[in-house]
Amino acid sequence: MKKAIVLLASFCLLVTSCGRDYPCIPGEFKIELIGFQKEDINSLIVNKFELNSGFTNSIGALKLDSLNSFIWSENDTIFVHIVDTDFKLNHEFDWSILIESTQQATEVSEILIDKEEYHCGGLFSLECGNYCVSPIVSAKVNGRTEYYKVDDYIITVSK
Repeated sequence: MKKAIVLLASFCLLVTSCGRDYPCIPGEFKIELIGFQKEDINSLIVNKFELNSGFTNSIGALKLDSLNSFIWSENDTIFVHIVDTDFKLNHEFDWSILIESTQQATEVSEILIDKEEYHCGGLFSLECGNYCVSPIVSAKVNGRTEYYKVDDYIITVSK
């Protein structure tokens, strides 16, 4: 009987101990533009900068269009969700959003996330996917610290 209990305990330990922790994907910002016309959005450019470089060391720029972003409007607000994976507004870089037609720029820096992990890969695990997001806690938008609620990661630009 003692052998059976030890064997059962060993089996349970083996089944539950396999696998490891993986980082959750970082939260990313979406953009909402209030009071702008659709013509203004034809010239929306996202600039990526080296982290903490004071917006001086540009890594690249992306002019947003229907191939690299989803753009839709409701009432007086235009929403932008960037799908180009190199330009998703996340904590790894500083960002500038430029509305070229009006020369209005919004700078986003010091993005702080709450890094979370998930456990995956146990003995009977059939599939491991990244099903969690590390939430954005705060960011500086045009020099002012903004705080965010879970799943409410929006940079608001007003005309």
